[in-house]
Amino acid sequence: MVCSSSTVPSLFRLHLKQDAMELDQQISHLINKEDSEGVVLLGHSTGCQDIVQYMRTNAACSRAVRAAILQVLTYQYPALLLVM
Repeated sequence: MVCSSSTVPSLFRLHLKQDAMELDQQISHLINKEDSEGVVLLGHSTGCQDIVQYMRTNAACSRAVRAAILQVLTYQYPALLLVM
């Protein structure tokens, strides 16, 4: 399990870019140091926004993402659409 440094749930874009950069570093570590061939990302709540932001950045390691599971509560769905 990997967590980003932004731990305060937020429906705003305050930390999404930072979280995406951290996610890229963490995936890079898994690919380069742990010899992983790919990763599956699971996001809940703000984690969904982080994953969508990350995949939109087209970072080098985003090609290693084999699947993304977005678990979002119904009332948060409109906020997720804002970052998509």
